[in-house]
Amino acid sequence: MADEALAGLSAMASLVTGAECAACGRPEVVLCAACTGELHRKGLKPFPAGHRAPALGGVPDWAVLAASDYGGEAAQVILAQKHRGHGVLSRELGAMLNRVIWAFPAPAEGTGGGSAVPRRLWLVPVPTSGASFRKRGFDPLALVLRCCAAAGLPPRCTVMPTLAVRSLPERLWRSLTAEPGSPDDGAAVPAVRRARRALGKLLPGRGGGRKGNGQKGLGASARKARLSGSMRLSLSFRTRRGGGALEGAECVLVDDVLTTGATLAEAGRVLEEAGARVLGAVVLAATRPPADRESSQEEISEQGMNY
Repeated sequence: MADEALAGLSAMASLVTGAECAACGRPEVVLCAACTGELHRKGLKPFPAGHRAPALGGVPDWAVLAASDYGGEAAQVILAQKHRGHGVLSRELGAMLNRVIWAFPAPAEGTGGGSAVPRRLWLVPVPTSGASFRKRGFDPLALVLRCCAAAGLPPRCTVMPTLAVRSLPERLWRSLTAEPGSPDDGAAVPAVRRARRALGKLLPGRGGGRKGNGQKGLGASARKARLSGSMRLSLSFRTRRGGGALEGAECVLVDDVLTTGATLAEAGRVLEEAGARVLGAVVLAATRPPADRESSQEEISEQGMNY
């Protein structure tokens, strides 16, 4: 009865707001039954996707699982949820994420009796940037994770927001202080030139003939260079848990879409430098290699990523 009442209220709200299905455009519903069924049908069997991410080549021991290929209903729903943050979309994506988390191989340690006891596992979401949060007013991945956790996580699994994205001024200062003091000829590099060089690394769209400042069109190496040093431990985590809380912790990264893997590689770097052991990652969807993509819908832009 409660479900029927909720469905009725949702339908009434859709009529007032002019909602339409995020995947097919059917009016008066946020996500129609047919698209919901197709979304979950494609996400029933999580699969290894690490080989699709060239930036993860340096961590071959990571297990990387995806719930679905990026395309069709999955792509439409992920993008719509990212822009709207609707509860229905977050709930359905949370159910998909829940399945892939349960499919992740849990770490275990032997006991005296020869049995295995699962260790505590931290699920660490990839952070959204401050600019994206201010623009949207919410963190899409956090909403999905909340619905995922409400459905029940594996034993000893805990969602642990740990990371933060450095602001542009912070990254610029970090790049400036990390720049070599002189070029190959030994002459001093002017501060303006060093600043321009640092900005070129952080905002590749400002030069080189590319329009915009997103990541669309960037290859794996360019994305990795742009994201290098872009994350750190969040102030809230360090305040609540302390600087050494990650020492020996076992972590699994959580993200929405896997493209080149550069974002996951940067997040993993921060965790491992803090003493954690990163076992891998789980994602809602993974893009296919360019040659295998069926349409331009599978192209990812900066607006199509949580980061």
